[in-house]
Amino acid sequence: MLKFEVIVDNFEEKCPTIFILTYERTWHLTKTIKSLEKAQGLKDFNILFLVQGKNEEILTICHDFKVNRKSIYTVNPPDEWESFKKINANMRTGLKISFEILKSPWVVILEEDIEIAPDALDFFRLCEEQFGEVENYRATNSFSRMIFKESGFGNQNYVRLNFGVGWGWALNDRNYKAISEIWTGFENEHWDGLLEPYFRTGFVVNPWLSRSLNRGLDGSGANTGIQDKLFYEIRKSFEQNLNLNGPSLRLIENRALFDWRDDCYTLSCQNKFKESVIYMLQRILFMIHTKHRKNNWSFLSKLLTISTVMFRLLIRRMVN
Repeated sequence: MLKFEVIVDNFEEKCPTIFILTYERTWHLTKTIKSLEKAQGLKDFNILFLVQGKNEEILTICHDFKVNRKSIYTVNPPDEWESFKKINANMRTGLKISFEILKSPWVVILEEDIEIAPDALDFFRLCEEQFGEVENYRATNSFSRMIFKESGFGNQNYVRLNFGVGWGWALNDRNYKAISEIWTGFENEHWDGLLEPYFRTGFVVNPWLSRSLNRGLDGSGANTGIQDKLFYEIRKSFEQNLNLNGPSLRLIENRALFDWRDDCYTLSCQNKFKESVIYMLQRILFMIHTKHRKNNWSFLSKLLTISTVMFRLLIRRMVN
């Protein structure tokens, strides 16, 4: 974990936290905070800003956000580090503060370019209540590019995926402890790719209609590049959710294919046997990943490459 400086420290232990990771994009952060101000249930959360550097404009925006419980910490990773290594260390530090200092039972993670829908916090809360103690549950995402082409559907639909996390997501203490065993924060890797093998050992939950909008797809994100078509699709899904009448008090699993990436497997469409086989294969890959990081033996690298290709082909054939 990076050394940090405490600027403001006003929190309540054992409350869920919204952890916001910020850099220098003032326009994005302002949009994200405006979306948070409209979020239902905001008063039930601690707010943690982790600011890279001491950008006075960013700090002013953080100070001006009026909430009951707010903490502002700053970090200064070495200048010579590449941006993705800084982000990796910052993410690890913010989660450690959230879970180990604020002692939050679960945390919503937002980077400064992620806007959320008014019912996003309710969606995260309902998922934690419904799945938090389920053995194979790993995390909840907020993104989607799906829409309902027919009327009569509500915004309570979700899918379970064998996939990773990002773009506005939530993690509980049980799964934080698991990833802490394999993640120092000082790896020279993107944090999401590093942790994805663990998240694939179970399932993540995604809404059918997007509860977030990634403004970083304009090319300002660290590793997304300009993706106009994807941004348009997510915005369309996001806006369809906004046009529905408020959040539901229950969630309904949508047993339909979630179109995202070729290696994003929709478990909601699978029977119990296929789901169990997918977990088994992904846990074998996770074991090889973990041993490879610890030992870096050449034969493990070859085994990992071969196993990944073979298992993906097998899973793709099973789910199609």
